[in-house]
Amino acid sequence: MSARTSPPSGRQRAPRLRWGVGRLLALIAFTVVMTGLGIYQVHKHYQLIRVGYSLDQDLFDYRRLTEAKKRLELALSAYKDPLAVRAFAEDELGMKVPGPEDELHIPRADEGPPRPDQIGQIGPNGQLGDDEAAGEGSP
Repeated sequence: MSARTSPPSGRQRAPRLRWGVGRLLALIAFTVVMTGLGIYQVHKHYQLIRVGYSLDQDLFDYRRLTEAKKRLELALSAYKDPLAVRAFAEDELGMKVPGPEDELHIPRADEGPPRPDQIGQIGPNGQLGDDEAAGEGSP
């Protein structure tokens, strides 16, 4: 029987690496998992940046709408001021404060239309005077 002995030249052989199928599949599975985790991390980072841009745009819109609301509230307060309303009515619309000659009498439904000499004549209680009321029935 022959016994295994070292080669006579005095040089030893380097040990052979024997990977085998199991170790190769484990290495491939590890590479696939690490690649998947890398892709997942990049995707999450991309989503985070996209949400950040969305938040920035929403913040910009919020500030713009807040400024618009302040301007509208200021304009509304100007329209609520009686002096500003009067100035706008006189300057922009050409309106004026009515005087006694500008009063208008709207007759009740049972009074009928006013006669031409009654137009512009109002009694102290806002109705036609006694002399107009007395002559109302006559033609």
